[in-house]
Amino acid sequence: MPVYHKKRRWPVPLIIIAILLIVLAGTILIQQELDRAHAQEAEEFKLSLTVSVDQPVTAPGEEVLFTASATGGKGELHYEFYYMNGDEKVVVREASEHNTARFTMQELGLIHMMVTVSDESPWTADATAEVRYGAAHQGIDVSVYQRQIDWAKVKDAGMDFAMLRTGFGEENPEKDQRDARFSENVQGAHAAGLKVGAYHFSYALTAEDAKKEAEFCLSILEPYRELIDYPIAFDIESEEHQALSEEELVAVVNAFCGPIAAAGFTPIVYTYDSWLVYHPGWEQLTHYDLWIANWAEAPQSDYDYILWQYTNQGQIDGIATNVDLNYAFCDYEKGVQIR
Repeated sequence: MPVYHKKRRWPVPLIIIAILLIVLAGTILIQQELDRAHAQEAEEFKLSLTVSVDQPVTAPGEEVLFTASATGGKGELHYEFYYMNGDEKVVVREASEHNTARFTMQELGLIHMMVTVSDESPWTADATAEVRYGAAHQGIDVSVYQRQIDWAKVKDAGMDFAMLRTGFGEENPEKDQRDARFSENVQGAHAAGLKVGAYHFSYALTAEDAKKEAEFCLSILEPYRELIDYPIAFDIESEEHQALSEEELVAVVNAFCGPIAAAGFTPIVYTYDSWLVYHPGWEQLTHYDLWIANWAEAPQSDYDYILWQYTNQGQIDGIATNVDLNYAFCDYEKGVQIR
C-alpha cells in the first residue's frame, strides 16, 4: 500500500522574509553597480584646478590678474572668483566660462582669492591663490658676511630699507660678538637714504639669557639711535629654539622684546615660516609683528607678517655676495622714539 507524504509548506512569514532578502540583495547589487558607474564617470571626468596670479606682491592701486586652469570635467566649465571678508563672501567675478579675473589692490593686506569650477556634473573643484598687496618697500638684510657694501649702489638698485645685524648672543668679554660691520653699515645705509632697522641673532634658550642678549643689542644700537627708522628683530631660528616648549618659547621672546620696546624701539620677531605652522607657542606672541622667511613660496602659516624674506640668493649692485631680499608690508614712519 503506497505511503503518501504530506507536502511541506514554508510558513508565510518565512516566504516574505526570503522575498525581502532577495529584493534587498538585488537592490544592493544595483546600487553597487551604480556606485561603480558613478566612480568610473567621476574618474573619467575628474575636475582639477589650479590658480595663479601674475603679481604675488603688488602695490596699492595696481591691478593683478588671477588665472584659473582646470582639467577634466564634463561639458562646459564655469569659474567663480571670490574672497572672504570675515564671514562675508565677496564675489569678484560671477560664475561664467571666463577663467580669469582682475582685481585692484586698494590697501595693505593679504587676499586669498578662491576659485570654484563647476561643470554639468554634480562635482566641483576649488583652489586658492594668495596675493600680498601694499608691498610699498623692498629691502635687504646684511651682516659682516656681505663684506664692504656700496650703499649708494644699493639705493640705486631700488632698495628702500636695510635690516642690519647688530651681533649674536650676549656680551662676551672673551670674544667680541658684535657684528664687525654694523657701525659702518648703519651709517652708510642711512647716508644713502635707506630706512634702517636691525636684527640680533639669538642663542638664548632661557628668559634670563634672552634678557642679556637684549641688553647687549641695545648697547650696540644706542650710539646710532637717531639713525634707526625700522624695527629691531629678534632672530630666533635654531633647532634648539624649535625644541623649546610653548611656555619656554613665550618667555624667551618676551624677555628679549620687552627691553627693546622699553628702550623706545619697535621689536619684531624673525623666524622661519615652517616653524610657525606647527609650534603652538606663537599663538601667544601675536602682539609682536613677524618677519617671516620662506624662500620657496609665499608664507603658508596663518599668522600675519609685515616682512617677508623671500630669497637668500639675491644679487644686487653694490654687494659682491648673495644677499637676503625682503618685502615690507608696512610703513614704519619711525621705528624708534628719539630721546
